[in-house]
Amino acid sequence: MGWIFIVAILFVILLYFIRRHGKEDDTEEIAQIRRDIRRHNLDRREKEEETKRLEKQAESENLAKERLLLRESTIKKYDDLYGTENSITCMVQGIFGRSKDAQARAGTLKLGEEVTLRPEPNNSYDPYAVKVLSNRMHIGYIPKKIAETVAECINSGPGYYAIVIHKEYVLSTYNWEYEREVELKLYLKPDPIVKKIQDCEKELDIATQNGDMETMTKLKKLLIKLQEKKK
Repeated sequence: MGWIFIVAILFVILLYFIRRHGKEDDTEEIAQIRRDIRRHNLDRREKEEETKRLEKQAESENLAKERLLLRESTIKKYDDLYGTENSITCMVQGIFGRSKDAQARAGTLKLGEEVTLRPEPNNSYDPYAVKVLSNRMHIGYIPKKIAETVAECINSGPGYYAIVIHKEYVLSTYNWEYEREVELKLYLKPDPIVKKIQDCEKELDIATQNGDMETMTKLKKLLIKLQEKKK
């Protein structure tokens, strides 16, 4: 009887270890499955993120190409219209330093839209400074390196055209905010009608500042007639 009891005890112990080993194997197998699932999910997320990055990059590249084509077609249109003699391209400077309304106005400019250039001889920083205006709102300046030439052409010549040929938002390294960029093409070519329109607009600004309603009314009527002649 004693040996039977010993065999029974050994059998129970053996069964216990077999079951324990099986549980450990099951636990390890479950852990491995969980690791595989996590790895799969991580790989899937990485692939999805890479796909999104590539799609965004392609979209950005396509947008840049479209903007370049629009810029080139706008330049060609006005080069054909006004000629390329005495023409120059430049960026509008200092938009970020203007009022919120002026920045908003710069953002609404359309390709091919005309803006007004106004010499600012009383500017304390640069007597040759040239303001850029849209709807009589000051949105920025012509770059200093060409301001003197542009100011002299405006003051001595009978007219010019300043056309918006490109605009976009860029990330500024100064304050890490997106800022408006506007590029112009200037056609410093004599045009008597344009000169009269620009002089009329200048006089209208002065009359508006002085509150001279009678002069404002006359100048507005004259401006309409001149703009019709220009067409």
